[in-house]
Amino acid sequence: MHSSIKKNTVYNMIKTLASIIFPLITFPYISRVLQPENVGKVNFGNSIVSYFTLVATLGIITYAVRECSASRNDQKKLERTASELISINFVTMLLSYAVLIICLIFIPKFVDYRLLIAIQSLAIFFQVIGADWLNTSMEDFRYITIRTVVFQFVSLILMFLFVREPEDYIIYAVISLIASSAGQFCNVLYRRRYGNIHLVRHMNWKKHFPPIIGLFAMILSQTIMNSIDI
Repeated sequence: MHSSIKKNTVYNMIKTLASIIFPLITFPYISRVLQPENVGKVNFGNSIVSYFTLVATLGIITYAVRECSASRNDQKKLERTASELISINFVTMLLSYAVLIICLIFIPKFVDYRLLIAIQSLAIFFQVIGADWLNTSMEDFRYITIRTVVFQFVSLILMFLFVREPEDYIIYAVISLIASSAGQFCNVLYRRRYGNIHLVRHMNWKKHFPPIIGLFAMILSQTIMNSIDI
């Protein structure tokens, strides 16, 4: 157990270090190439998508880590809990996308950002289907770290190859999506080692929804405080 904690700590340190170094390398280059106006467009799109991501995930991620961690030694219970939570998350994702589509159609401010926001919003889909909270619950930080660092490195190379002009901010948005979300595709196959986790009709809303909403309220208030200037 003690050895496992040490290894997880090292993996988390590597992942955290990579998440710090990656922006330090990319931000100066992107700021110079895209210019402030286009960097602002990308940041604006990200800020809008972040709110819809909150609606799609609610407090499911934090709640799922807690619940799946508690049942990880019972495979049947883990399969049932994870399947219910990923199904709830899928429903909330569809609701979030429905509202986002309405906003993109009817809010004039979003007219010039439709393509950009549509691309960036794919992160919501990837996050839901990837269900990375399951890997965290199982304390599989080695896999999380390797996957994250690999896709950040690939994205870094793609950025230097394809982002050369101010008009390439859409390409930059796609590459950023690869850096942050491409690994979620790996999760779909990787999580089979934990059991048969799939979409289900019975989701036990009465058990899961109250704590999820409570966590969502706290996360939303924190996000608003951090993003309101943007």
